Amino acid sequence: MKNFLLNKYPKIQLKAKLLVKFLFIFYCIYLIYLLFFGFGRPPLFNDTKAEYNLRPFHTLKFFLNLDKNKHWEYFMINIAGNIFIFIPLGFWLSSKVKEFLYFSIFFIIIIFVIELLQYITQTGTADIDDILLNYIGGIVGFLLLNFYKKHIFEFNSTKK
Repeated sequence: MKNFLLNKYPKIQLKAKLLVKFLFIFYCIYLIYLLFFGFGRPPLFNDTKAEYNLRPFHTLKFFLNLDKNKHWEYFMINIAGNIFIFIPLGFWLSSKVKEFLYFSIFFIIIIFVIELLQYITQTGTADIDDILLNYIGGIVGFLLLNFYKKHIFEFNSTKK
């Protein structure tokens, strides 16, 4: 079915690939904005002291213990946001790196570099919990692409 679509509709296939590339570039720019400039972050290389947290689950416990009725936006931004914002990156990376071990290594390196850059530029707190939550988002993206390839694409390929 895949070859059939490529042969029968090459212009549509090319347009779809270009759209996906455009959307991914837009996503990367938006991700950089959120991670280094969004949410009222201080300017790059400001006079504040760079912060870090190396205690696993410290930040998570703080946000999970907040009164969700009063502070749901902090919970959503810090817990859910750190997961959801990295799902597309996990989806994309899993299309390039098929094995889960290598995917995990590359993804953790990417997140570590981001956290290190936030620390160096003083635009955020380098937080081990962010790495964990971002990695969970990456795993969700990895699983979504593999679910799609295994169940949806194969289902459509067998329907003729």
